[in-house]
Formats: sequence, C-alpha cells, structure tokens
Amino acid sequence: MNRLYFEEFRRAIFIKRIAGLRFLEIHRTYLFAQLGVFLLGFVASVFLQVEIVVAFLVLLLFTGLSLLQLHVQMQKENKMSMLVLKGG
Repeated sequence: MNRLYFEEFRRAIFIKRIAGLRFLEIHRTYLFAQLGVFLLGFVASVFLQVEIVVAFLVLLLFTGLSLLQLHVQMQKENKMSMLVLKGG
C-alpha cells in the first residue's frame, strides 16, 4: 500500500517536502486512514473472539511495520528526488 501511495502522490509529496513540511505533516491523512483500517481489523478480530492481547499485539506489529516501511520508502523517495533535481 505504501508503494501505491508514493507512486500516486509522488509530486505532491515532493512539493510539500520542498515547502518545508515535516514527515508527519506530509503523511498525516494517509497515516490516519491506515490506522483506521488497522483499528477496524482489531475490532473485527476481537469480535471474532480472538484473544484481545493477541489482537492488540498484531495491531501494534502492523502499525510499527507500516511506519517503518513508510520511513524507508520516504528515504528512497528523497534520494530519487535529489537525483531528479540534479538532472541525473
């Protein structure tokens, strides 16, 4: 999902980054949407009578991995953007 997000909004993200916005300011809407999906999955798994501790650990794991993947993808995009600006 992160790759699709970066492919679709590459130009807008780049413009916002040049404008001086921080990581969370740029990706706030996407992160809230993704957190909403994770919370929906958490509620569904609790409703299906999965142990709440396991469901909560899965929620934390998915959220952490998603943030890590987003950060790594952002670093790759930053390098690519600099190459484009330099004409490479």
